[in-house]
Amino acid sequence: GFTKKTQKTPKREIEKALKLMNDYYNEKMEEIK
Repeated sequence: GFTKKTQKTPKREIEKALKLMNDYYNEKMEEIK
């Protein structure tokens, strides 16, 4: 059966978002140098 437990963001999505944030942050740091 399908349980409605996927209301929370899937781990994969979270990791993807974190990676995007990381890349963005790194780019900003590069600009500062």
